[in-house]
Amino acid sequence: MKDVVTDITIYVDLSLSADGSVIWLRSSLGLYDVNAIPRQVLISLLTANTDYGSSKFDLTDMGGGKARIYMDTVIDRAAITPAALNAAITSQETAVEGTEGVWDPSKWPKAEIK
Repeated sequence: MKDVVTDITIYVDLSLSADGSVIWLRSSLGLYDVNAIPRQVLISLLTANTDYGSSKFDLTDMGGGKARIYMDTVIDRAAITPAALNAAITSQETAVEGTEGVWDPSKWPKAEIK
């Protein structure tokens, strides 16, 4: 498999669930005008949710016609070790990089950008 070099900086926020049972990893992938997101991009986001294990896209309404796209990963806190956390962060990075063509507007088909 060919390695792909990207210049993406990925930030991963970690948080503990209210009941303490899981750790959430979250990467913000941008703030978008809801009406400017092409229909095919939304379909691609949903389709990609099956490709990266526990990493899933989340489209959150931010109000004012804006939405933020996140990549979320959930890991079981009971199974966490330093190695498992490192693997989860690496998996999150792989999922974000592997889906750049879906969430990055500069990669969307030009005819579809409103």
